[in-house]
Amino acid sequence: MQAMLKLLGAFSVATLLLGQTPEADFSNAEHLFRLDNYAKARPYWLKAERGYAARRDFVRATWARVSRLRGDSETVLSYPVVSQEMARLLDTPLVQKHPELRLRCLVVK
Repeated sequence: MQAMLKLLGAFSVATLLLGQTPEADFSNAEHLFRLDNYAKARPYWLKAERGYAARRDFVRATWARVSRLRGDSETVLSYPVVSQEMARLLDTPLVQKHPELRLRCLVVK
């Protein structure tokens, strides 16, 4: 019984730690994004964006930002503002070098 409680405790700690990684936030956000639930995905995208930027992984940070802006276009920002930002990002070397990121920008635009 005590061994089971230790295992359960270790699992809970691991789950909490995994929930704080940019990868976990990214995965949760992407799942919600694909369900068109942009409002619920927003906090995950924001955390993933910050986490990847801190790691200097600018491709994933930009992916998270672009995806977050899709949701923001319905609540915080206007569609034209988001479209202008996507046009600006599409002209950057970072986006031009990564076809999947470019496609996400085009989808959001």
